[in-house]
Amino acid sequence: MSPRALALLLSLLAVTPALAVARGAGQYPEATSWSPAGMNAPVEGPILITWSARMNTTSIESAFRLIVGNATWNASAFQWAHSTSPPWTSRATPSIALPPLTNVTALVLPTAQDTGGNRLDQNRNGTGGEPTDELRWTFRTDTGKPPRVLATSPPDGRTGVRVAENLTITFSQPMNTTSVETAIEITPATSGGLGWTANGTLATLDPTLYLRYGTTYTVRLDAKVATDQHARRLDGNGDGVGGDNYTFSFMTEPNLDPPQVLAVTPDRNATDVSVTANFVIRFSEPMNRTAVEVAFTYTDGITTSNRTAGTFSWQGLSFPDDEATFNPYTNLPFNVTITATLNASQAKDSGGLGLDGNGNGTSQGSPADDVTWSFTTEPTDTTPPIVVAVDPPDNATEASETTSIALAFSEAMNRTSVEGAFTLRDDARLWSKADGTFRWSRGNDSATYTPATTLPFDADFRVRLNGTASDVNRNAMSSSFSSSFRTRMEPDVTPPTVGNTDPGDGQDGVSRNPTISITFDDPMNRTRTEVALVLENDTVHTGDALAMDEFQWTAADHTVSFQPLGLLRWDARYRVTVSQAAHNAVGLALELPYAFSFHTAPWKGRVIGRVVEGDQPVTSASVTLGKHATLTAANGSFEFPSVLAGTYNLTMAKDGYLTTRTRLGVDPRNATANETTVDLGTFSLARPDGASPFLIGGVVAAGFGAVLILALTLRRLRGPPLQSIDEPEDPDLRDDLSEDYEI
Repeated sequence: MSPRALALLLSLLAVTPALAVARGAGQYPEATSWSPAGMNAPVEGPILITWSARMNTTSIESAFRLIVGNATWNASAFQWAHSTSPPWTSRATPSIALPPLTNVTALVLPTAQDTGGNRLDQNRNGTGGEPTDELRWTFRTDTGKPPRVLATSPPDGRTGVRVAENLTITFSQPMNTTSVETAIEITPATSGGLGWTANGTLATLDPTLYLRYGTTYTVRLDAKVATDQHARRLDGNGDGVGGDNYTFSFMTEPNLDPPQVLAVTPDRNATDVSVTANFVIRFSEPMNRTAVEVAFTYTDGITTSNRTAGTFSWQGLSFPDDEATFNPYTNLPFNVTITATLNASQAKDSGGLGLDGNGNGTSQGSPADDVTWSFTTEPTDTTPPIVVAVDPPDNATEASETTSIALAFSEAMNRTSVEGAFTLRDDARLWSKADGTFRWSRGNDSATYTPATTLPFDADFRVRLNGTASDVNRNAMSSSFSSSFRTRMEPDVTPPTVGNTDPGDGQDGVSRNPTISITFDDPMNRTRTEVALVLENDTVHTGDALAMDEFQWTAADHTVSFQPLGLLRWDARYRVTVSQAAHNAVGLALELPYAFSFHTAPWKGRVIGRVVEGDQPVTSASVTLGKHATLTAANGSFEFPSVLAGTYNLTMAKDGYLTTRTRLGVDPRNATANETTVDLGTFSLARPDGASPFLIGGVVAAGFGAVLILALTLRRLRGPPLQSIDEPEDPDLRDDLSEDYEI
């Protein structure tokens, strides 16, 4: 080689490493995220890895390991799903749950490749496939058990609980907080917000109002709704199986003090009070509604009115039912003194104690504890009325085509003025008093308009009340009122159909714990559709439907999803049927029953065994299982890392032994180690005629000695050397020698 050529070659060799590094970090595939991590990982999995590029799925599964305690699980112990579009993910769901409260290490070897053959570059140094490029992380599994309630405050059965007390529930593991907030039900109804500790195990209910005195409260958690963070349903009875409601009860402290009136409206001795005013009474504790309403009267000095002259409404400010509002049907008279009275012998709290009107701490009845107050109304009404509520609400959608329009006013209205000022309009026409009917409340402070015709579907409407509408004292509205709403789409009269399913009809290789989804072309009635679904084993016909876990609805009730309550069989055909009991949201039934089938994946895993002679291992024996072949190890054991369940021919052979052949089945029902390994057992190889290795060795040695002596004797007796005695040219002579000396 010339000096010039040698220099060129050395230059190229020097550049080559630089070119490899020049790809740079991020040019090779890497994992960008992985889960689970940390504590309380679900024993059911899955293991989820997101990649920077589309990966070669076979290489991922071959490179994957899960070190569970002292055992190593390979890819055959999982059901795999790889995305076919970004984000590029690999999901490995354990065929059998991981052991609880166990430290687990997940590992992907750097042999994993993308679809272009580039190996994993997890350390992002621009070179893939290095030992430091393996992906490794750890997590710890949770208990694997459904959540339980460990404690409550107050405890179940506690009495004398303070009315200001908060309620707490302690769970055995982190909960799905939204599910618990939806699942909790308190009787009597009690509003309030749930607060949570950071780990999601302690919920505290802070009631918006104080609890009622002397009342038994029952708290119930619906197990169909309440789940932990891994979607396990509540185990209310503590038997280790989720799906049981949890209930506890307690009684609040008795009320020993009689109720008092804390405030009234209109104020005592107020003047120039509007004739449209309501009476408002605030109490010190929850009241018996009926008793208070019966006890209330008011008079203008000429006429005395009671509860029949208007309507009562109640609300809670500190306690439930501690404020009553009375709205008279008709306006109060002008320029008169109104006196209101609560009869102390009739007004009682929720525990039956009479009113303490004079505040001396005891209930002495009427007239000593009556509550009385007076005020003077305005000489004239100059306040313009307003609309305080409208139905359908402003900007409402999905209004019925048969809807009526209800208007509520701040005071009694002049009917004629309101009806003349009202219009309803869409893009095509106008409705007025002549095109419908009005219905008025007894106090003339609300009106309902019903069009004489059905309104068009899917149309925008505008309600308008112009400023000429006036109250009974002829005070006109200060401005016009308007609001809008939209009617619903015209209902579908075509029966619903199934659009698609997952798994698809006829799909093979489905996980034993699949999420089965059915998508309809219409929004469906959840309850009627759920009872129409049946999952059954189509391979082993038992006639029994399989239990299904909680249903999940998505896509505006077009799609229902569920899982079987337990693992399905390996390599079995299953059928899902949707009967005509399924109805859409408007009540139309499925036109025809729909059914689809899928086939679960066959078992695939590790097959092991052992070959012995007597009680001694046979080393380096050839073992063939179908198309799989291997040699026994020093201890006589053999292993096939990935074998499908089925029936195989098993052959074991070694020089000096009789070959053994048998036909056997690799049955997942015999699998151990979380159903990942089938042990075929121990097999024996025998020598011909049962000869021991020592006897055979002696015979061989003796034969060899005899041959050696014979050869030396013949050498002494031989004549001139024959030509090519090792390979005679004469074929006949070669044959004779072969016969004599077994060449």
